[in-house]
Amino acid sequence: MAYIVDPPKSLEPLAKNLVTDEFVKMLPGCNWNGLLTSTEHSPSVGEWQEKISNSSLFAYYSMTCLLHKFPPALVADLSIFSKCRAMIIFDRMNSYKTLVDRNVVTSKHFVPSEQPMQEAALFSLCGVQTIVTNHWATKPEDNLEIFENLLRGTLSDGLYLGASLKRHW
Repeated sequence: MAYIVDPPKSLEPLAKNLVTDEFVKMLPGCNWNGLLTSTEHSPSVGEWQEKISNSSLFAYYSMTCLLHKFPPALVADLSIFSKCRAMIIFDRMNSYKTLVDRNVVTSKHFVPSEQPMQEAALFSLCGVQTIVTNHWATKPEDNLEIFENLLRGTLSDGLYLGASLKRHW
């Protein structure tokens, strides 16, 4: 299992607890290999490729879209996806509560993005069988909670990713 977790400053303590303590409890004996950018560094291109290529499950949590950090041009080397069977991508988060109209599902400021579909299509073409990503911007706190619950349901409870998401949503 590999991860790159790039939390906003306000969530650094929670994210550190997640990757140092909770991940190990979710699947004892599993080899977790990842980066917590707030305590380590931003990953290089080689580190991105190494994390994805050596994991059966790759998890990414950040305020920034994965395709901005690891551009599609670098995905061309399909060999890095030979082991990766599932990806959990929680990115493009938005904490601007003033933009959200609580009376409707989406705000008038919401602009649909093709990034989630591009991510899913690109990684599917590379051979990744299951991809879970957020469709639109949500609060980072909510995404971290959903991210943790999704992993807990899949790894601790033994549920498929979709079933885990449905249970914890």
